[in-house]
Parts: sequence; C-alpha cells; structure tokens
Amino acid sequence: MKKTEFVQETKKRLVSRRDALRRALAGEMGMLRAPHEGAVGDEIDAAIATEQAELRSQMASFESRELAQIENALDNIRRGQYGRCEHCGKPISPLR
Repeated sequence: MKKTEFVQETKKRLVSRRDALRRALAGEMGMLRAPHEGAVGDEIDAAIATEQAELRSQMASFESRELAQIENALDNIRRGQYGRCEHCGKPISPLR
C-alpha cells in the first residue's frame, strides 16, 4: 500500500471514529446535565446512581481526550505532517 493510500485510509477511519465520539459525547453530556428522574429510593440506590454518574463522567473525559488526539492527527494530515515524529520530524513507519 502506498503512503498516500495509507494516509487516506487512516483519515477515513479517524473521521469515522471522531463522528462516533462526538455522538457519544453529546449523549453522555445530556445525561450528565439532566436532572435525576424521580426520587432516589434508599442509600444503596443513591450510591449506585452516584457511581453511575461518576463512570459516565470518567468515560466522557476519556472520550474527550481521544477526540482531541484524533483532531490533532487530522490536522497533521491536512498539513502533510502525518506519519512524522512531532519532536524530530523523522518518518514513522506505517507498521507502527
């Protein structure tokens, strides 16, 4: 596979993943902002609800970081820098 084909295929995968992350984050942010439905039953229910909210928050944070990395990679593709080390500028093998 030629480098240009590899970069174009990588770009397609990155755009697809970016779009999926955006949709997921939109849903998670909506759930985090939404008031809790109904009253919490007992202390165990409250603890479970709090834990679930924390897990959603952590997942949103992880997905946000991944989204930023994808945006950076897409920007590198646009600038023709994808596949080069950001520190030394040397080419990075596509197998890596």
